[in-house]
Amino acid sequence: MAYIDYAFFKGYLGNQLDEETFEQVVGPACDIVDSLTRYQVAKRGLTSFPAWIQELFKKACAMQCAYYGYYGLDISYTGQAGQGFTVGKVSVGEGVKADGGRMANAVSPAVIALLEQTGLLNRSVGVFSDPFLVGYLPTWRS
Repeated sequence: MAYIDYAFFKGYLGNQLDEETFEQVVGPACDIVDSLTRYQVAKRGLTSFPAWIQELFKKACAMQCAYYGYYGLDISYTGQAGQGFTVGKVSVGEGVKADGGRMANAVSPAVIALLEQTGLLNRSVGVFSDPFLVGYLPTWRS
């Protein structure tokens, strides 16, 4: 679900992307922002939040669009930012995956910075004794 249009994007980030590229990346970009926020906005509706949270959420969507526009949508499923190449004697290796989870490179750091202010980020911590976690130690329940 797209939470922003090209007019908002252009007003916030200028001519970072042309309209055609924006239309290609806006859906996946908003989906990843929804995922980061545990779909709270999708469940409750954007207008149910205070205006300042709405603005930061839309800015996060715009920043993710720009990130996908710069690196391409491939980063969303490979986790790698860039490919290797060689020019003459100079060789640059493949992009390095960041340590930090499945989607570490797939999300713009600016998106995290914007969403941190809203309280919408998933702040849960996995617990080893979680009964739904498949671990090698049993859970002790009576």
